[in-house]
Amino acid sequence: MKKLILTPILGFVFCISSYVLNSQNPPCYPEYQGLNFVVPLNQNCPPYSTDMPLDVFIGYIALDSVTRNVEIEDYYTFMNRQTYNDTIKTMMRYFYKMVEFNPVKYLNYKHSGQINKFEVMDYEHSFYDYVKRISPEPILDASLLASFVIAKISVSSVENYIVPTARNAKTISLITANIDSLIKGNSLITCSGPPVIGSSNVENCIKFEIAKEWFVNNPEFEMIPGQSYFVFYDYRLICKSETSSYFTIFPLRFAGSMTNSIYPVINDNLIDVFNELGFGTSVNLNTFYNGIQNRINQIKNFTP
Repeated sequence: MKKLILTPILGFVFCISSYVLNSQNPPCYPEYQGLNFVVPLNQNCPPYSTDMPLDVFIGYIALDSVTRNVEIEDYYTFMNRQTYNDTIKTMMRYFYKMVEFNPVKYLNYKHSGQINKFEVMDYEHSFYDYVKRISPEPILDASLLASFVIAKISVSSVENYIVPTARNAKTISLITANIDSLIKGNSLITCSGPPVIGSSNVENCIKFEIAKEWFVNNPEFEMIPGQSYFVFYDYRLICKSETSSYFTIFPLRFAGSMTNSIYPVINDNLIDVFNELGFGTSVNLNTFYNGIQNRINQIKNFTP
């Protein structure tokens, strides 16, 4: 396997991104039906900037070096030789901080084009898959790492529609929700008024979609206006044009959660019927917040 080398970066470029909520289909995928957002492509790859914390900078250097210099098969071999060791814990720290610092720049970067026939996303997903296999808290750790936004929300409205041309997910609900508390993510979507974000006047609001067909373990599940939930979110790329990326927001489905990373909050208790996150099937919300924040701090502050 090729040696993983950290290479110096000679310059920095500012890159300011903002979300725009689209009401029309993406021009790069005109047949797409559903919620979509558009953001400018990164101006440089990796998306270095002068306001980037050191750990985020190092994370991008390392990930760029790996994806450019290590064949994916060698990367798989390297990962499979690891245990839940300092190397894995250090990688978890960098991955968490890269996504947390600027979710949109990271989304653009991980889909920045094929390198050795694979995207950065392929290396990322392989790592997250490995975390799910070896972590003492597999769903919790995978959810924390892979999520672009983690928040407690209160649903304000639900709009249902059918996508007859979809292969599987045909029965869609568009959810608009207020964000009650934000655990991860620093860029939110406006739900009224001019649909551009990036300023200090952004509402604590989020729009996302769910599909009835996802809930095979609970086919009667629906999100209810007025109800609170704790949700791990994924930014899912739809397509790219020459200047922009178009993406949507779903609950995270990658981590292996049987509830699609949606956990109701009832009477100030988080309901986790399968105890996927490891805090109990019904846990006081303050106890849950303390537990999840402790785990985040362990990931972000790990030192070999």
